[in-house]
Amino acid sequence: MENSMEQIIKRIKEKEEILRKLKMVKLHRAKHNTTELENLIKEWLGVCQQTLQDLEQKLKDQSSDSADIGIPKILEHLNIEPELVGYSIEDEMFTN
Repeated sequence: MENSMEQIIKRIKEKEEILRKLKMVKLHRAKHNTTELENLIKEWLGVCQQTLQDLEQKLKDQSSDSADIGIPKILEHLNIEPELVGYSIEDEMFTN
């Protein structure tokens, strides 16, 4: 009788541990909504690209030699990897 009671208590503790882990997974998923994160990344990328284009235009408007101004030069000057903002050096355009 005592042995079966110990087995029941052990099974209850195992089930409680499983329940605890499931609750942690649920909390993690609720906190880290990947869909929302992906949308925010797309929004950030769009704003970043638009800002770079606006900066390029402003610099060209203010410069007498606008041929030397472009997104690649701006990215190089700001020490930003082109891939980070979705810019293709070969195609000279944003790819996404």
